[in-house]
Amino acid sequence: MPTVYEGISCKKLMNFIINDDSEIDYLIISICSDDLLPVDLKDVFKLIEQSHCLKFNIYILGDLVGLPLDKWRVRDYLIKEISFLAKNKILTIYWYDGDKIREGNIFFCKTPLHIDRLSYQPKMCLVDLNIDTSSNVRHISFLDSRAYPKNILKNKTKKEIDYIFSQVAEIEKLESIECPFLNNLTISRLPKNLKKLDLRGCENIKIDAECLPPGLDSINLSACRLDYFPDFITTLVKLRFLFLYKNFIDINSANMIPKNVEVLSLYRNKIKEFEVNSMALRRLNLGANPLVKFTLGELPTCLNLGLRKVNLDKLTISQYSNLSIEF
Repeated sequence: MPTVYEGISCKKLMNFIINDDSEIDYLIISICSDDLLPVDLKDVFKLIEQSHCLKFNIYILGDLVGLPLDKWRVRDYLIKEISFLAKNKILTIYWYDGDKIREGNIFFCKTPLHIDRLSYQPKMCLVDLNIDTSSNVRHISFLDSRAYPKNILKNKTKKEIDYIFSQVAEIEKLESIECPFLNNLTISRLPKNLKKLDLRGCENIKIDAECLPPGLDSINLSACRLDYFPDFITTLVKLRFLFLYKNFIDINSANMIPKNVEVLSLYRNKIKEFEVNSMALRRLNLGANPLVKFTLGELPTCLNLGLRKVNLDKLTISQYSNLSIEF
């Protein structure tokens, strides 16, 4: 009997892969926000180890069509983490595009995009990670050292997290903070010289606009389940890189974007119409949106526009001069 994690596409795929072979066990998983799995890897290990079958197939559904293999981040993670179980099991991972299956595309239900047959590799050892808060540190990451990383603050209390961020905020030379995949995070203090802030996958995040450093160059709020454009972003006048992919945002113009932003990703949101007049913008990703109208003003340089997984039959583009399109 297969184990299924997450939604409609997984259940549709199950109808195509189930057979009467009692020698094979199954696990069907849909990748959720920013390459996260909807299940703890320890539970995956347990399912495989406790299976009475020699063969164990793992079916992964994700946003994969059109991406080269080296861009499938979760693939590298899983192979490194799970290969130690291939010593006593025949493990195979099948990769599918979840969107195509959810749409009912029979070809993509029957045909995986890629197949990995795992070879045994020794189990990875987890190295204890201590956060360096010395005065000269430039970058802090709250991810552990696993191939499939977790935020080490995940089991901390709110009080403990607040204290840690208060300590980090005192590091004058700190330029980069990586703190993804931590739900219900509240940020009220940040280092004054911070340049890069990575908060992808932090659902229900709250940020005090007053604590944002004026010199912030890059911020990542992707896969945070945002259904609005954060007001505080408009105050970041030196921002050049803005990542808001895999949210539920519906905005219709780049006018809300700080004028110095050069790279903007709004991939997989709810955008139907979008207008660009920004002089600085060089790369814009509007892929996987229900986009029907794109209006481009007169720009001094070429704009690279990402339209992967956009229905081009329904899309109207005002002009193509100074426009390079990636599908």
